[in-house]
Amino acid sequence: MKGTMEQAQMQDQQLLETASSPFMIYNKNHQLCVEVEAGKSLTAATCHPPSPTKLFRWVLGGRLLHVGSGSCVGVAQSASQRAVRLEPCDAQRPQQHWVCGEGGLLGLAGVTPPLYFNYGNSIRSVVMLYTGNKEWSRWVVYDSHRDLCSRACDGEFQAPAMSSQPQATAVPSTACAGPQTGCLGLGRPQDSAVGSW
Repeated sequence: MKGTMEQAQMQDQQLLETASSPFMIYNKNHQLCVEVEAGKSLTAATCHPPSPTKLFRWVLGGRLLHVGSGSCVGVAQSASQRAVRLEPCDAQRPQQHWVCGEGGLLGLAGVTPPLYFNYGNSIRSVVMLYTGNKEWSRWVVYDSHRDLCSRACDGEFQAPAMSSQPQATAVPSTACAGPQTGCLGLGRPQDSAVGSW
C-alpha cells in the first residue's frame, strides 16, 4: 500500500513539474468561468473571487489539470451531451486529451465529428460535450481573453498557422518543465495520438 501511495505522489509531482501556470477558463457570452462543484462536476460560475475550484493548468498531452483537486478534465464517453467531469489523470485515456480551435473552441482530441466543451445546452447546468461550435462552446483565458492554448507556456506561446481543419488548430504537445526549457510545443491535432508524448 505504501509503495502505491508513493508512486501516486511521484506521478502527481511529475504532472505539476511539467504544467503551465494556472488560469481560469472563461466564456465571454455567459461571462462565467468554469468551476468544479460537488467534487467532480464542472459548471460555470462568476469569476470573482478566484479560487482553486476555478483554476486549471495544461499538462503533457493536451490534458487539463484541475488545480484544486489534482484531477484531469475528461468525459466518460466521447459523445455529444456527455457531462465533462474530473477523473484521475491517465495519459492513455483519449477522453482526457483536448485541442484548441479557432475563435476559442476547445474540443476533445481525435473525435469526428468534433465535440466541443460547452455550457448552456444542458438542463443540468453542467459543462458538457456538444457538437455546436457557437458562442457557448467558445472559451478563453479569463484575465487576458486569449486562446486557452496561449497559457500553455506563460505568455511565450507562438500561435501556429491555421491547419486545414479550422475547428481544431493546436494541442499542447509538451509542457513547460521550468524556465530553462522554454515554451511548450504545439502540434497539429492529427499528430496528437495518445501515447506519442
